[in-house]
Amino acid sequence: MSSLFKEAIYYLDFKDVNRVDELKKLLSEEELKKANRFLKNRDKESYIISHAFLRILLTHYSPHIEPKDWIFEKNQYGKPFLAKKHQIKLYFNLSHTYSHVAIILSTLGECGIDIEEDRGLILDNNLIDLVLTKKEKEIYYLDKKRETFYIFWTLKEAYLKAEGLGFTIPPSEVDFSFFDREKSLVKDGYLYGTKLISENIYLSYVFQGIKEEIKFI
Repeated sequence: MSSLFKEAIYYLDFKDVNRVDELKKLLSEEELKKANRFLKNRDKESYIISHAFLRILLTHYSPHIEPKDWIFEKNQYGKPFLAKKHQIKLYFNLSHTYSHVAIILSTLGECGIDIEEDRGLILDNNLIDLVLTKKEKEIYYLDKKRETFYIFWTLKEAYLKAEGLGFTIPPSEVDFSFFDREKSLVKDGYLYGTKLISENIYLSYVFQGIKEEIKFI
């Protein structure tokens, strides 16, 4: 991380991380309590790594604040943001799956990210109806590719997280049938994009206020 980019996406494979006990020291008491509520040790470690990684990245952007000193607040739907006391205009979002964590950072506006790992989820009609719009279903049933479903799914989550709404809006009411999976797209003030991390790990991102390609680190 020798070069600093104002708008970027960072992702990390959990298996590449050691010294989880050292990372625990960077978390707040509230984060540690939440980590300890996980029944499986793998889930606990994933949470610790993800939130420590976020704190380290934030300090990379603002070196005058130590990782353990970051304070977060949440909006009414649970989206975290930097406490007002920091007086820093920096937007972020975090998502993790079974094996990876992804973090999006921006100095320009709201942003959202979602990463999903296809581990054999059954894509039955009930799930398709729950997630996809009518137009999206037409596209999915035409090619029957799991990739198509996951691209739509992750785009919806990234967008709703950028908007700070969570799933207060059903995903089947958010349409991305206009999206071209081969390239990023600017629409209604947002930059939308996707990236295949591996053959079964899908990532989508949403940036407000930028039009150019972003950096993956």
